[in-house]
Amino acid sequence: MNTSGRATAGGCLALFKHPDPAHEGPGGSGGAAVALEVESLEVAIAELKAKGVKFVSGIIESPVCRMSNIEDTEGNTIILHELHKR
Repeated sequence: MNTSGRATAGGCLALFKHPDPAHEGPGGSGGAAVALEVESLEVAIAELKAKGVKFVSGIIESPVCRMSNIEDTEGNTIILHELHKR
């Protein structure tokens, strides 16, 4: 399932389950992901790293955004992304 939408004042929330079973978390749980839009990816990464959050990827560039991934204790991915300016 892939559900995403843009709020009328900006912002985005996307929820989905990774199609590759290799991404499932411990005990068959997890494998889901949530994507959250941030204003500044660098600021968000710095703030979270300062709080001890472990990132599982560096910054990934795409045609529409820049993103980086965190994995929670259940094996779910949290994607932080910053849309390119229009």
